[in-house]
Amino acid sequence: MARSNFVSVIFAAAVVLTGTGTSAAPAYTLYDSLGGVEGGGDSLAGVGPILNDWVATGSAATLTSATFNLSLSGAPTGSFDVFVAKIDAKSKTGISHFQTIGTISDTSLTSSFATYTVSPTSKYRLDANSFYVVGLFDNAASNAIWGSTVDPTVLARPSVVAGQYYYNSTGGVQSNAGGPYELSVDVTNVPEPAALALLGLGIAGLAARRRRAA
Repeated sequence: MARSNFVSVIFAAAVVLTGTGTSAAPAYTLYDSLGGVEGGGDSLAGVGPILNDWVATGSAATLTSATFNLSLSGAPTGSFDVFVAKIDAKSKTGISHFQTIGTISDTSLTSSFATYTVSPTSKYRLDANSFYVVGLFDNAASNAIWGSTVDPTVLARPSVVAGQYYYNSTGGVQSNAGGPYELSVDVTNVPEPAALALLGLGIAGLAARRRRAA
């Protein structure tokens, strides 16, 4: 087999088996509690310094962005971090894989609620069938407020029901009936191990065939 044909076959196999190559991995919204009737919001300074929603995964994925419904109470005084971490669903503790994915300054917020999107500067993988917390941490006396919703339509969304909980450091872990913070989390698929193994076998077979032809 000519070298150019051999390379073309391997490239085509990669596209078919893993969804990679010239096409981007499929993207989707893993969690979405944005929109609907406002339930007010909590201040990072007053209720925090930590606020977050619980997010449940199905298959493994890579975090691409998180969008928050935020406003400012008073003068812009500081900033806050956006973070993601894995959590043990049974104990509601045991946080691991903590990573700060961005920082938002109070000066970028307004007195009216608006959405702000943060994308991680380095790759963050979400394991299959696991719980994660995505939220805000007040690290510099921020006056930010994170909006919440009690809209029954939002609470009935599969991703929000699966997430189950939201958290603030004054009220602790509470159910979605009390209103999760308004957040959406976008991800891309991670190729399944079986597909990667099949790709490896295919490449090995093509290499062997090429050697025999030579």
